[in-house]
This record gives sequence, C-alpha cells and structure tokens, in this order.
Amino acid sequence: MRLARGLMILLVLAAACGGGSREPGTGAEASSSATAGPEQSAAELTRYLAWQHDWRTQVHRHRAEQEATAQRIASKYPAFSNGIATDPELLALLTRQRGEMQRVMSSMPKGPTQDALGATLEGLGMTTAGPGGLTLIYTPRRDDAALDSARAKYGTGFVRWVIEHEGTITAALTADQ
Repeated sequence: MRLARGLMILLVLAAACGGGSREPGTGAEASSSATAGPEQSAAELTRYLAWQHDWRTQVHRHRAEQEATAQRIASKYPAFSNGIATDPELLALLTRQRGEMQRVMSSMPKGPTQDALGATLEGLGMTTAGPGGLTLIYTPRRDDAALDSARAKYGTGFVRWVIEHEGTITAALTADQ
C-alpha cells in the first residue's frame, strides 16, 4: 500500500511540475541551445525523487531483514560472544544485500540537474534514522545556509523553481513513513 501511495505521489508530482524546461537560474523558457547548468524539468525532479524512494525502500527492507535475522540467530550464541558477527546466514544476507544496494546506487541519477536538486533539497529538509534506527524519516525544515549555497552555485531561478514544488516534494519524500 505504501509503495502504491509513493508511486501515486510521484505521478502527481510529474503532473504538478509541468513538462516544460526552463533556462537555469532565470525562470525563462529554454532556447534550443544547450546549457551546462541545471534544467528546471519535472521529469528530472520526478526521476530524482523516484530514485530517493527506491533507495529508502531498499534501506528499510534491508534493515528489517538484518534485524529479523539477528534476532533469529542470536539464540545460537552465548551472550556477549562475537559468534553472530561470523554467522554464515548473516554473512550471506549481508553479501546479498550489498549486491542489491550496489544496483540501486548505480542507478542513482547523475548530472548537473541532479546535483542541483540534491543541494537545494538539503535546504528544504533532512533525512534521519527513525526510532530504533530501522527507518529513515524525512523532516521538512529550512536551512537558509544550504539554500544560499545552492543559489550561489545553481542560480536563484533554479532554487526558486524547486521551492515552488516544496509541498509536492515533501509529500513524495514522506509517503513511505
């Protein structure tokens, strides 16, 4: 249910952001000439947030699997022993998870727009470990220093464009909490 809700929010985000691209830092429609700066693109924002969702989902699943496995195999070892750290079942789980996370990380969107989105979103909220450290929680909060840094590096227009979509971004990043 959470996955469906998260995907629905990402689709709403794509529609809410509009499909046009804009000239970085200006808010003006882009011309046919190429630019090296970030693109104000609903597709890029949606792609970035979809990857964030996939990463968070993977982290949550891995942490739950690790916790369940550790609880299950803990009874095989005496208290305060290091045996659990070398348990074949746990080591196999961690090896499998490493491969899964490498695939997620290799699919991370890259490029100037993605860098600009990451820098700007740092100014809009933060992700921290939730209770017990088993979940990631996104908390909206303004960090003016991070926003100023993003403006200096990527342009006021780009940062303004991202802030205009802050409500939808927050909804997408909190959908699975």
